[in-house]
Amino acid sequence: MAFGGRTWWVIGSDGQGVWPQPDSVTLLQKENSDENRYVPFRAGQNVNPGDGSLVEHWIHNEDGTPSYTSTGTPGGTVDVPTTDWFAANPSGMAAWKTPNEYLGSTLQQNLANSASQLPGAEQAVINPRTLAGGGTYNNLSSDEIAGPSAENQLLWAPSGNEILQLTSDVRSYGDTYWWLRGIDADVRKSLGFTTTSSMGFEINAAGTSVSADSCWAYTDVSTRPAMSLNLSDALFASSASADGKDSAALGSGLTAMSAPATDAAHPVKFTIIDDELSLDVVATRAQSTQSAPTLSFSYEHASVGGDMYLSALLTDSNGAVAYYGKLADLSSADAGILSVPLTGVADGTYTLSLFAEQANGDLHTDFCSSPVTMTVTVTGGVGAVSDFGGTVLHDHAWSDEWASDGTHHWHECAEAGCPITDNAEKAGYGAHTPSDAWSSNGEQHWHDCTVCGVSSDIADHSFTWVVDREPTATEAGAKHEECSVCGYAKSPVAIPATGDADDAESGKLAATGGMSTSAVAIASLVGFGAIAAGTVLRRRRQR
Repeated sequence: MAFGGRTWWVIGSDGQGVWPQPDSVTLLQKENSDENRYVPFRAGQNVNPGDGSLVEHWIHNEDGTPSYTSTGTPGGTVDVPTTDWFAANPSGMAAWKTPNEYLGSTLQQNLANSASQLPGAEQAVINPRTLAGGGTYNNLSSDEIAGPSAENQLLWAPSGNEILQLTSDVRSYGDTYWWLRGIDADVRKSLGFTTTSSMGFEINAAGTSVSADSCWAYTDVSTRPAMSLNLSDALFASSASADGKDSAALGSGLTAMSAPATDAAHPVKFTIIDDELSLDVVATRAQSTQSAPTLSFSYEHASVGGDMYLSALLTDSNGAVAYYGKLADLSSADAGILSVPLTGVADGTYTLSLFAEQANGDLHTDFCSSPVTMTVTVTGGVGAVSDFGGTVLHDHAWSDEWASDGTHHWHECAEAGCPITDNAEKAGYGAHTPSDAWSSNGEQHWHDCTVCGVSSDIADHSFTWVVDREPTATEAGAKHEECSVCGYAKSPVAIPATGDADDAESGKLAATGGMSTSAVAIASLVGFGAIAAGTVLRRRRQR
């Protein structure tokens, strides 16, 4: 398979092979690369450089006893320890006790550097491995290393036990030998080695045998990375060749895809979900159940950048990839209209997955957002959508009635599940506009909002008496209570006349010298008679 710009053998999966992990595959680099060539197990040489850059190591014989070399001196021949000189561990790391310690070796540092060169997203899907330590020069640990544990290694060198599980064609590394991290004693014996030293074991170029350069750990051969790739978030696999995903051009609709080959000549690659990438697919209620030859949706909050696309995948009822397409360019726009043409799609029921995708090239892993899925049933080029997994826009049903508080009014949505909770975003929202005129009843007055009718400035009336007609001695007057604020008037009530009937008669007597009306009338008549009589008398006198 393809990963990190290289191709790899799959050497472990599903509980079998080398270091199998759940939902993962163990990989061994297939072809050598320049950065892995000409690398010793630990840099060194057989003479003292004299500059303090290397650390002396006393070489041991195959039986584990120290090795001596006879050297002539003026005093005779003497045996002196046979020594080599090796590079110290990197700064910050404890000094090695024996140069075949894996942690801090040139081999381990080369693989750590190779891991650091991988893109961050690809590093994130590697299962780190801790190689158990505690091994000594000739008695390696359970993970076949000398020295302390090597923790959280993204790339690591295989061991003797691990390569025994591989066929010679997988062990072959082109034209070069390559280092193992170590071989325990039982494996050495099974391979026919009598040496007890565990330093300097290499796999020959053909992958057919293991050779032992017992004390030549500074020999330049090659490193060969192994790793465990976590596929728990893999969305799908595709061919890593030109007939794979790259054959689907942007905007060309959906391209039919066949299951990728899995032989050595046709590596596969994975598209893996990355939580750092995002895409929201939005539909109206009608779009969420639409039937059309081209499906239409909106999208928003899409991750954007170089080599970013909005892609689609159709998988059949068995989960096999049937069609794939790059539908929109996400280099800059994070929202827009999305069309999914179904031209050429065979009749059937599919799962449609839509996702933002970072396409990284044939030999690299692609990464995508968590897909938005739905069921699409295609008949005669027309797709019917069901089980829409995106965001369905709420269809508001605004009430004709007004809702309000002390300052504002609005219409409530009568449709269940309305997502709007802020009244300011609801239909008709606005401040009350109280009428200039007062509204009232018998006890209170108020202003009504001219829009929604809600009452404000509610208060009790302030009544005062208003005289409508003054009473007279003989006629009653009228008055009413009226609110001095709003003008509301109660029904009028009578004001009694100022006097009774006798009082009225007394008033008339006063006006006629104290006589009653009758008396006045009589007096008038008497006076008239007297006048008449006087006239007669006067006439009589004249006579």
